[in-house]
Amino acid sequence: MTGTITQNIRSFIAVAFLGVALLMTSGAKAQVVYNEGFEITNGATVTYPLASMPMGWSTSKYCTTIGSYTAGTCNSTAPGFSRYGAASSFPTCSPRTGNTMLGFNSYYIINGEKAFVASKKLDITNLGVNNVTGSIWMFRDNGFAGSADSISILVNNSAAITTTAKNVIQAPNGPVTTGGYPRSCTLTPSTLATVTGDITGTTLTVTAVTAGTLSVGSVLSGTGITAGTTITALGTGTGGVGTYTVSLSQTVAAGTTITSTSCNGWQQINFTIPNSYIATWATTGMYVIIMGHSADGNQIYLDDFSIQEYPAAAPSVVANQSGLTLQNTATTQPNQLNQLIVGAKIQTTGSNATTGTKLTINNWTFNTNGSSNPPTDISSAKLWWTGGTNAFDASLAVLIGTVANPWATNYTFLATAWGGGVDPNQWLQYGDNYFWVSYDIAPSASSGNFVDAEWVSGQYNGASTLSITPQSLTGARLIDLTYCIPAYAVGTSWAGYTNNDYVQCIQLDDLNGTGGINNGPLGNTPLSAAGPNCPTPGNPCGFQSHPPDYEFFLPGVNKTAILTGGNTYQIKVACGTWFSSNYIAAWIDYNKTGTFTNTLNIGPTATLMGAGGGEKNLPVSIFG
Repeated sequence: MTGTITQNIRSFIAVAFLGVALLMTSGAKAQVVYNEGFEITNGATVTYPLASMPMGWSTSKYCTTIGSYTAGTCNSTAPGFSRYGAASSFPTCSPRTGNTMLGFNSYYIINGEKAFVASKKLDITNLGVNNVTGSIWMFRDNGFAGSADSISILVNNSAAITTTAKNVIQAPNGPVTTGGYPRSCTLTPSTLATVTGDITGTTLTVTAVTAGTLSVGSVLSGTGITAGTTITALGTGTGGVGTYTVSLSQTVAAGTTITSTSCNGWQQINFTIPNSYIATWATTGMYVIIMGHSADGNQIYLDDFSIQEYPAAAPSVVANQSGLTLQNTATTQPNQLNQLIVGAKIQTTGSNATTGTKLTINNWTFNTNGSSNPPTDISSAKLWWTGGTNAFDASLAVLIGTVANPWATNYTFLATAWGGGVDPNQWLQYGDNYFWVSYDIAPSASSGNFVDAEWVSGQYNGASTLSITPQSLTGARLIDLTYCIPAYAVGTSWAGYTNNDYVQCIQLDDLNGTGGINNGPLGNTPLSAAGPNCPTPGNPCGFQSHPPDYEFFLPGVNKTAILTGGNTYQIKVACGTWFSSNYIAAWIDYNKTGTFTNTLNIGPTATLMGAGGGEKNLPVSIFG
């Protein structure tokens, strides 16, 4: 017999599952304060650690030297930064506030490696002659006390390390090439401090400093000081001489020697960005970048980032910067929820942190053009928002609209204006804002049909019309047969989609001179987004979302093999990045039933494979 095989790449995965506040400060330049607590703000239940960053934030390893910023070695598979709940080791730590904190994985990546996390785009349109002040809290501990794991803080006009990036915090351990503010509380600046002063009520007055630096959270001790007294706020003092607020009211005589420590506790790191660094970026915005430097010590945990903004008085939408950005062509199956169809983008001229009129969007209309049979295949359409983050994950995105039975010519989201309400977590962000249309595929959906969407029109600020280009992109999602979906708990989400099980290459030469199936060598490149490390189609990435855990390729060059009865062929396969104990098995569903009942079972690889695995052959015999 002769059969045609279409390639299914199985990449086993489970979907891994920002608190924001703003304070207004009166003044000539409409200053506001953006606070980021790294929280999950859409109500989702998540599993830590999370590879994803808050909306609009991004993270990357630093592997290439840019200007004077010496790169790290980048040999570890663990991600540089993750979001954590409570940590049980290396060191034991809980978020300073809320349920989530940011972590630099210095314990898990090797000495000398570096990674950075970049803030969302910050609005300094009305900066004028002002400097910008900010802070972040670091958990400083005495584990691996001599290991100089540290952070540096930089500022740039893009979310990357480029030659325009400028150091904000690099002292005391040298420039960003060697490190920054240390995790270890025994390293300079030590959290141990000795000062001279007095306490009246809840005010500590420091008159002299012998050693060290005071900070919020420091625990005080000395003659007459009530046990458990801590510094709760800065007054005129910023670490040395001056006043501070303490937690317990008491009277301590002038001239008392006071010792403080905040080892194994949270310490606030304050910084100032000089106006001269950023004045020329007033019209383009700025990003604060936190660089982590691993010295093979404990983790560095960070929380409660705060920064000043000087936003535009009334942001708007940038002309000719609205349109579809992504067409998902991965297969889907019947009875599946939140199946991504298309991605869209608008670009704004400023932040909704403004004290002026906030930007809103309304009446966004789409249709199902390109879909085979919407009444049979689609039960609902949904519109999601991910701020400045160009990646869709339904567990972290904000759902802003739902239309049941979207079978009419057009369907419309946002009959009520959205994006400038009372919740700052749902304010449109400065710069690019990404939106996503998903469908719930009906249980009755027909295998072989396609589902698709087009963006017809949209408005902002009530009656202003968006200029949308493009409104449609080539491609659609095929409703495929429902194959086995394993009950995976981790899958390729482990280590932030950087290190786990997947099929890295498949090659099957049909001996007909066409090349057959050739997804290699050692180069699995899915056509659709698959996890946060694959934000755009075609990027080299072996990971696929769960479900369906595989990607269906339509017949085409290097995606189809024609096998003839009486011949024997070889399927050449290679595993992903997990270091050991990898098997790969193959089946051929030659009669297209969607089950393994009457399939050709080729069987698994005979031996275990290590990371990368090399290539293993599976013999295929086709009988006449």
